[in-house]
Amino acid sequence: MKREEIFEFLKGKNKPMSAREIAKEGNFNSNTVRRVLGELKREGVVNIIREEEKTKYIKS
Repeated sequence: MKREEIFEFLKGKNKPMSAREIAKEGNFNSNTVRRVLGELKREGVVNIIREEEKTKYIKS
């Protein structure tokens, strides 16, 4: 399932990444990444970091 793949990809990263960066580096569909990150954020699995006008995500 894409949800687990995206979460595992994010777990392997040590830096905050935007949804676009995750989609590009992980070869995922950008709309799917945004949807999954929203779900993971609501569950408290990922944290949001705002840098200027960008939203970046990092595992909790």
